[in-house]
Amino acid sequence: MNANAGPSDDRGFTLTRLGASFDAQDYSAISYCVLVAGSCSGSFTTLSSDVGPNAAVDMVGIPVVAGASVTVRVRFDVRSGAGMTGRDPLVSTLANAFQATTGSDAEGDGSNNGKSQTTRILRKADLAVAVATPTQADATYGSGNDAGSPTSFLTAGLLLSYDVTVTNNGPSDDPAAVLRRVASAFDAQDYASISYCVVVSGSCSGPYASLSSDAGLGRVASGASTTVRVLLDVLPGAGITGRGGSPVNAVTNTFRAITGSDGDLVPGNDSVAQATRIKRRTDLSTDVSSPATVNAGTTIRYTVAVSNAGPSDDTDALARIVLPANSGDYGAVLACVAPVGSATCTPVTGIAGTADLAIGSIAVGMTRTILVDLPVKSATLNTTALPFTATAYTSTPVGTPNGDNYDPSSTYDTDGVTPTVTTLSDLKVEQTAPITLNPASWMAAGALIAGTTLQYTVTVTNLGPSDDLTAGVVATLTDGADYTNLRFCVAVTNLTCATEGAFAAFASGAELPVGGLVAGGARSILVRAVVPSDRTPPAATITATTTVGSSASDQDGAPVDGATANNTATSATAITTDADVQVTITSTPASGTTVRIDEAVVYTITVYNAGPSYARNVQVSDPLPARFASATITEGPSGCSITAGLLACDLGSMADGASVTIKVAGSVGAVDGYGSDSNLIDDAMPNTVTVGATTPDHVPGPRPTGNNTASTTNTAVQRRYSTLTYLGSEQADYSDWFTFSAHLAGDRPDLDGDPMTDPGTYDLANRVVTFRLTCAGWSPTPTTATTNASGIATAMIRVEGGSGACTVTYTWDGDITYFPDPMPAAPAASTSSGTTLVAATVTPQSGVRIDRESAAAVSNGEPFWEIPLSSNVKTQASSTLVTLKANVNEVWDGTTGDISKSQVVMELYNGANLTLTSPDGYCNPNSSSKTMALPSGNRTQDALTYAMNPTLVPNASDASRKDAGTVTCQVNLSEDTWTVVLRFVDSNGYYMGVASDPYVVTVYIPTLDYYTAGGGWFQIPSSSWTGKINMSANNNRGFFGFSVKYANSQKTTPSGKAQFQFRGADGYTYQLKMTSWQGGALTFSKYAVTQNGQSGTQYRATFGGKCILNKIDRATGLVVYTYSNGTCRFDVTDNPFITDTLAVTMIGSDKATLFASGTLQNQVPVTGGGVRVKMPLK
Repeated sequence: MNANAGPSDDRGFTLTRLGASFDAQDYSAISYCVLVAGSCSGSFTTLSSDVGPNAAVDMVGIPVVAGASVTVRVRFDVRSGAGMTGRDPLVSTLANAFQATTGSDAEGDGSNNGKSQTTRILRKADLAVAVATPTQADATYGSGNDAGSPTSFLTAGLLLSYDVTVTNNGPSDDPAAVLRRVASAFDAQDYASISYCVVVSGSCSGPYASLSSDAGLGRVASGASTTVRVLLDVLPGAGITGRGGSPVNAVTNTFRAITGSDGDLVPGNDSVAQATRIKRRTDLSTDVSSPATVNAGTTIRYTVAVSNAGPSDDTDALARIVLPANSGDYGAVLACVAPVGSATCTPVTGIAGTADLAIGSIAVGMTRTILVDLPVKSATLNTTALPFTATAYTSTPVGTPNGDNYDPSSTYDTDGVTPTVTTLSDLKVEQTAPITLNPASWMAAGALIAGTTLQYTVTVTNLGPSDDLTAGVVATLTDGADYTNLRFCVAVTNLTCATEGAFAAFASGAELPVGGLVAGGARSILVRAVVPSDRTPPAATITATTTVGSSASDQDGAPVDGATANNTATSATAITTDADVQVTITSTPASGTTVRIDEAVVYTITVYNAGPSYARNVQVSDPLPARFASATITEGPSGCSITAGLLACDLGSMADGASVTIKVAGSVGAVDGYGSDSNLIDDAMPNTVTVGATTPDHVPGPRPTGNNTASTTNTAVQRRYSTLTYLGSEQADYSDWFTFSAHLAGDRPDLDGDPMTDPGTYDLANRVVTFRLTCAGWSPTPTTATTNASGIATAMIRVEGGSGACTVTYTWDGDITYFPDPMPAAPAASTSSGTTLVAATVTPQSGVRIDRESAAAVSNGEPFWEIPLSSNVKTQASSTLVTLKANVNEVWDGTTGDISKSQVVMELYNGANLTLTSPDGYCNPNSSSKTMALPSGNRTQDALTYAMNPTLVPNASDASRKDAGTVTCQVNLSEDTWTVVLRFVDSNGYYMGVASDPYVVTVYIPTLDYYTAGGGWFQIPSSSWTGKINMSANNNRGFFGFSVKYANSQKTTPSGKAQFQFRGADGYTYQLKMTSWQGGALTFSKYAVTQNGQSGTQYRATFGGKCILNKIDRATGLVVYTYSNGTCRFDVTDNPFITDTLAVTMIGSDKATLFASGTLQNQVPVTGGGVRVKMPLK
């Protein structure tokens, strides 16, 4: 702004800008305008653009009145390198000087007409970064771009270069730009070094410098770019090392441009995170080695070494193993991959055929080892080839190549070996000593006895490792005179041959074929020969020797088990002798048969040599029984004789299997002390014979342990046997008659001595039998009875106690002719004749029972009771005195019982009691007020408290009978349909606690309004009964009771109680009870009728509602089943001059008719009791 301080107006001043030496470097143009009201009054006027240093630029002809000001706006077009271009160092400010020159005659004050303005330079640059991965022709490089994702790639182990271009988008030049590579956590694991150079014309302008962090770019002019080539020496394990077993397949390098200006206008484009895939180029080679040969039966180990020549580490190397195609020659193959840095491991992984084994990582210059163990079967033939190959791959799975992981050369990827099989087996011979074949238990262990077949076992074992295809042994036996029939067989299983026919004869010293032997297998040869039975010690020793003969693979010079030579075995056994000389004796009649004096008896003695050797000097001795008279030898050798009752025989030598028979005949003679009336059981005639020899006998002595003695006994028993069989009662009730009965029979005498003929029995009369009855708590006095002509003894007693299980015992003591039954143990031997009776053993009869008496009660009281209306309603009675009566009878079994000790209690159940489980009260016979007794909670005690003894009813035909009676009890009952049950008290131990059929008693209060009531029973014809539940054909009575009125003034809903019961065909009592009148009905009607010649009014009522039907066990009075949710209907008729009638119907919850006793039109007449139907007079 230029001001004129006066005093005169200036007709036109000149404003001069003084030129500077760097104007051309700092400004591209300078222009001005004069401001009027804050804005240019015209367009800008361009100052001379070629103004040199220190030249003045004038803005002329600007008039200014005195006291006024003129403002000139000067505009500079500042260059992007202002303050930098042409300067070193750069400056941060620029100065512009202005001078005003007056156009008047003189300048009043020239000291204030000049001004110099200094302006700070603010530089703003927008640096942008771009990264490229150029492909280098140099083979040491392995980076570039392709179609992968990301497109940038590197090769582990080779060089990676990035061209990072920093562009300054202005507006200012950047005085000191910096390119920064942001460090990564894995730089040390991925790169050996990082360096850079500045690229000029596509090439480095100088050598590479280490890039630790920042690369200074210097000044970058606005609109200019600077390219830096970053060189990374990638390690072979890039992306693998330090990753903890989880290698990565890409790395990221972040480059950021940092401005040296006062600020980056667009900071979002100054950084690039360059993702680069890692390619791994691994040149793998395989080397396979193994022994050249392997013995069949051993394991060969193949070693596979896979090496990596780089340049990259391999992360997923594997080896494809191809096993020998002849898999039948070897077993399960196991393999393992040795850990890094080791060449050993334990093969545990099963492989077969062609198998791929994952090796994992192989660093450059390193080798990984695979061990494969292949067990060659022992049966594999000699010279069998076992070719084995292995191929290394750098990616998995095989056949799916990975473009980023590849092997540049397959020249050495595959290698293989072909070892061959050899065979080696060590045959071992073992031999047992010759012993007796299948020796008996008495033979000493290892004994060889004359007369037996010797056997010894030769076992040839192949100690391996290989199978032997052909093997044989040479068997030699000495002392040929001591054996015959030499033969052998090759054992099949369990050291036995299939059949005896499998044995073949051979000569001593001949080779015996063993056949092929698998490694570890053994085969036995059984050698047998017969030793003559007449050999007599001392006999020669039999010696056996066996030696290995032919073999396909026996290399026994050095046995594999390290033992000494094992091809020969020798054993020897001396011959001994033994003869089992046996004797048996039989008698006719046979031993144990009853014989009598003078009856003929023949003893047959048999001597037998059971061998196996000859028996020498055989002797027989038999002291004959004293009762055996007239003894004579009827058969036998000349060396036998009888002297003074002793039979003696010299039989000499007996060959094995030889026998001699000797027979001696005689009779039973009389001996003092044995009379015809003797009672001894063991009156016997024993005979024992003995045989012996000088040859050892392995079964010496008497029987039962030996067989050198034998015995027989003929028994003469003078008393015969009897049998006593129980025929009497096995059950009775208290008060019944219990009948004892038994049958006695005896054996007929055995006169012919023939045990095969049964002489039979006959009945024994006039013998006394004793009977005893033993029960818990009661044992009556024993009673006796004498058998009749049929051998039957019978007695009776009255049961007066006891209950539960009892025992009947019955006894006959026997006599001089018969032993009792059962026969007791034998007495001691008697020394004199005479009669000695033996007491009989008691015979129990188990399973006998005495049961409690069972009785039944049937009510015969009035079923229908009215509580009369009172003339004074306020004193209307609520109950009436009811007399309950019942008949009591013993009716549960076929015998006449005794009820004189019985007690009954009358249980009362009101109409609301639906289950009859617990009574609502009892009729108390001791109550003077006749009030119903309430339950105390102890039902057993209540029964005793209110029990009544029946009054016996005399029997006109038998005054002693006590099987019928009556009970009567009075009780005040309120209006209801009461169920009465009479139950026997069982606590006195004589009677069962059975209950009567329930009986219905109706008590009702008549009204002046509508009501109906009734009670009693009626006989129901079968033609009037229908439904699912059948009525008893023999007990077809129905009991009923009801009292029904209207419950409301509208006369729509009934109230009251109703019951009905009957006996079912299944023996149960069925009782119906109304449970709800909800939805029920009550209707009345009347008709003028003529009955029995008289005119009168007939009243009818029909009512119904919900009900249940209880199925009651008659014996216990308990409800066993309930038909619930039923619907019931009663149709009743009150006749004036004939029997009342009714019908009852129940429909079950399934809508089926459970029962119907008549219908509305065909009601059944009442037999006992009646029906009341009341309708008010109109």
